[in-house]
Amino acid sequence: MWVVSFVKSQRKVARKDYRGAVQVLECELIGTNDDLTYLVMIAQYQLWDGNEEKAIEAAKKALRIDPNNFEMSKMLSVVYAKHEKHEEAVKLVKIAIQNYKPESCPTPPLWLHSALRAVSRFSTRLNNIEEAVRDPNKGKRDWRAWADAYLSWYNETMTK
Repeated sequence: MWVVSFVKSQRKVARKDYRGAVQVLECELIGTNDDLTYLVMIAQYQLWDGNEEKAIEAAKKALRIDPNNFEMSKMLSVVYAKHEKHEEAVKLVKIAIQNYKPESCPTPPLWLHSALRAVSRFSTRLNNIEEAVRDPNKGKRDWRAWADAYLSWYNETMTK
């Protein structure tokens, strides 16, 4: 019932009910390696809900299943850096960089971008969707720029 749970959780995310989305997904966890997708989503929703402790817990579980998971390494690196846990953050930044694929999201057809831009003029909610469709890899590139700057800062400041 993966599809049903996914749709239910996405409806809750659309309403910014991240706790509800987590509850839906937690019901699907079965204790196998197939849980990776659920754990990644749970970690992200917990972070969006402001519950960093539970987000870290879910992300660590996901990394035990897939130690090279880019999204979880990326997320944890930012959280650890924010809390000045620099050694852990640097380890995760390096793992994420090793698994970084700058253009992993395909770019949608130009007609879709144009249609969304036209529709977004009538709704401010659609502006973010139009921006994401226009450049689906922007968040990854922004993180990579942050990661490079963070490693540079760490090497100059913390290793002396």
